[in-house]
Amino acid sequence: MNVQYPNSLSSVPLASADVANLVDALVAANVTSKPQVHMVGYDLGAHVAGSAGSFMSPRPGRITGLDAAGPGYGNGGLDNWLDKNDAVFVDTIHTCGGGYLGVDGEYGHVDFYPNKGTVPQPTCEDTTTESNYRTHYLFHNNFANSTSVKTAYLPYGTTWFPIITNMEGKSDEGPGSNVIGPYYLRARPQPNNRP
Repeated sequence: MNVQYPNSLSSVPLASADVANLVDALVAANVTSKPQVHMVGYDLGAHVAGSAGSFMSPRPGRITGLDAAGPGYGNGGLDNWLDKNDAVFVDTIHTCGGGYLGVDGEYGHVDFYPNKGTVPQPTCEDTTTESNYRTHYLFHNNFANSTSVKTAYLPYGTTWFPIITNMEGKSDEGPGSNVIGPYYLRARPQPNNRP
């Protein structure tokens, strides 16, 4: 863990309040409306977005959490973390769970788990500390790799069952209720390696 992490962790509430105030100012200036707001946060930023959403009334339209930080959250840790009550729709992508850098558990309306959501991810084949960090930083590859793919995999017994997903919905509503739940995706090691 980075030596600056405790400072960053303790700054989440202040950063969240600043983000909420910025969104309120944009709404007051008629630049946007809260249902149109889509916040995307990575690592601690996912919790900043979630906490900011919890300050807002009405809630923002959508929050996407990209491998939300695990250390300091969950299991009796801080309670200002991203969850599905922070926006009308919350989707999350887990790439470094299983006791590593990402938070464990389902906390969005939709939770994506590329390659089961834990270490190692493709191109990070061992479980050393360096590999854990590299896996944590791969969220963007997995996100980019899966947005055009219409097949997701749901667990069924000990095998993975392919399903076709339609993740499209109105921008202020998020995907429909037919997509709620966990999705297990097979992410390829190289973003440009199309089947």
